[in-house]
Amino acid sequence: MWKRNRHPLARLPLLDGASNAVIQRLASYMTLVRLPAGRVLVTEGQRNEQFILIESGAVSVTRDGQPVAELSTGDFVGELSLLGDGVANATVTTTTAVDALVSSSVEFDALLRSTLGEAIQATAAQRSA
Repeated sequence: MWKRNRHPLARLPLLDGASNAVIQRLASYMTLVRLPAGRVLVTEGQRNEQFILIESGAVSVTRDGQPVAELSTGDFVGELSLLGDGVANATVTTTTAVDALVSSSVEFDALLRSTLGEAIQATAAQRSA
């Protein structure tokens, strides 16, 4: 079991003030992965079945080959396709080495019912506007 001050989720601003119990429950829905720079995480137009929360590092988001956003620690990707038809509307590529917390589509459903759910829904609404 992770100690609150050591688990990557506990350090994210998105979860500032969350209890150890909440952190542990959320952690059970996610797997920590380490990725090199230049790795494509999500490909525009293809099926995406992962929610990716950036614990450290940075990614670029492009649509139709054009830059859309640069995201880093505490940001997440993949929620729009998981909330929608499952097809990614952008390509996400690591620009540095990245430590990410990854959830499958089934685990994502549990996250939506958790403390993170409101933040995920609000960000998805902003991104799709």
